[in-house]
Amino acid sequence: MAFRRCLGTALAVILLGSPAFAPALADAPKVAPDAAESGVGAYLAGRHAMVENDRTAAAEFLKRALKDDPDNEQLRRRLFWVLLADGKVSESLPYADSVGLEGGDAPVAAILSAVESVRANKWDDAEQRLAKLPRTNVNRFLVPLVLGWVQAGAGKTDEALATLKGVGDQAGNVVLRDLHSGLVAELAGRMDVAEQFYTATIPGLQRVPLRMVEAVGGFYERRGKPESAKPLYADYAEDNPESMIGEILLQRSKEGKKTPPIVANPREGMAEALFHFASALQQERSADFALALTRLALHLRPDFPAAQMLVGGILEQQQRSEDANKVYQAIKPDSWFSWSARLRVAANLELLEKHDEAEKLLRAMAKERPERTDALTQLGGMIRAKERFADAVVVYDEAMARVAKVDQRHWPLFYARGIALERSKQWPRAEADFLRALELQPDQPYVLNYLGYSWIDQGVNLDRGMEMIRRAVEQRPNDGYIVDSLGWAHYRLGNFEKAAEHLERAVELRPQDPTINDHLGDAYWKVGRLNEARFQWKRAQGLKPDAELAEQIEKKLKEGMSAAAPGKSGG
Repeated sequence: MAFRRCLGTALAVILLGSPAFAPALADAPKVAPDAAESGVGAYLAGRHAMVENDRTAAAEFLKRALKDDPDNEQLRRRLFWVLLADGKVSESLPYADSVGLEGGDAPVAAILSAVESVRANKWDDAEQRLAKLPRTNVNRFLVPLVLGWVQAGAGKTDEALATLKGVGDQAGNVVLRDLHSGLVAELAGRMDVAEQFYTATIPGLQRVPLRMVEAVGGFYERRGKPESAKPLYADYAEDNPESMIGEILLQRSKEGKKTPPIVANPREGMAEALFHFASALQQERSADFALALTRLALHLRPDFPAAQMLVGGILEQQQRSEDANKVYQAIKPDSWFSWSARLRVAANLELLEKHDEAEKLLRAMAKERPERTDALTQLGGMIRAKERFADAVVVYDEAMARVAKVDQRHWPLFYARGIALERSKQWPRAEADFLRALELQPDQPYVLNYLGYSWIDQGVNLDRGMEMIRRAVEQRPNDGYIVDSLGWAHYRLGNFEKAAEHLERAVELRPQDPTINDHLGDAYWKVGRLNEARFQWKRAQGLKPDAELAEQIEKKLKEGMSAAAPGKSGG
């Protein structure tokens, strides 16, 4: 959302002040779990678990450490954040007092207390707790947003709308303010007021977020104005062609069905506010704070698929694939988000090296929805990554057969299938796919690079191929693979000095790639820099090249360039 731009500086101050997110944690000692017999050992093991993103283990170690030192406020505070981030919200509550319920550097503790009051229908108590928070830094935006919903829950609609004005007048904040003002007004039955707020949210937005599409479009339907809702749904479907949600909304509208409000009561509204704010924080790369707020949203509203998807995404960023899958798998099958969640589950299974499970899931999904291509496209990419190129072609062919009308959004499918075809030595079909991809997406740098290099490597279309690679480098000057292609193209054309120049740059960008280092060695050899050539080959040899390249490097190290043909670029 656009209002995220307003939050960066404030959040930096907030997060750096919280020990749960302190930079020093990255330097935590590496202590094995079995060393955690003493309080100090448990503390060190807990810090190590945090470095490893194992929040569950970290919490257990910190609890053990706290038994030895129960009055240690820093330990209690750290344990609060760990439990909250791990989704153990109720369990974290006893430690919230260590953070400071009146704000300080961590408004989340006060919001947690307010959330507990709301869960007990003690709206006035929640209002008093939130009112104590200073309106500084991130609180300037967060507190009015949450407090407005607490006042709405207490039946104070006028006060709630007045409080929400405090979210701010900056461009992005206005959208958030007006959306939640509309939701509050609609729940209070003030439909004309709600319509004014809702109508104000859309203009000026290049892409309307899904929750806003649901909220505003659904309101128009319930007000008997479906003609105002349909363009919203159609635009969302066009902007997000791989998402089925836009098509579902559009189809429901055509059938005369009405989309229900995105919040049914103030408690859900408060959860929605926390979710929206967390979404902005997550885009600002404040993932830990965003995770904490989203956990609170789910504590208020456990069946909240949009928030569950956000939590899963943050856990994936933190390389907690197994934990992310638990969150995704908790989304109900009848949810609009279920399909996307299952695709993410398959991707995480692959990361966890559960290849058979991932493939089985994607094949089942492809069978379940024979009109969709996304499960097959993801499956094709997964198989291609294992270098099963011929098998990948079969999967991509099946996906392509499902495309009723080819348009611009299908260029990645042609590109992916082109790679699988080229690697499985089916060049005529591969070339046709690359050219088709460029028809759909002219000047796409990765397609230009792959096709241009392939032509030069084959000794055909040399001028056109070189021009393609140059255009790719202009667009991606810091992409080591594309710069490598330019250098290798010069090499294949006999321009060895220029080849060495570009390949040196490619090695700077991708120092750990064995193919690029091997290419630079070959170029050095051709310009007479023999010792440097052997150094690069030796370096490439230590970077785990594949068997074919390793054999070529071994021969060159023993006998020089006459012993082996130069290796082929990775593209």
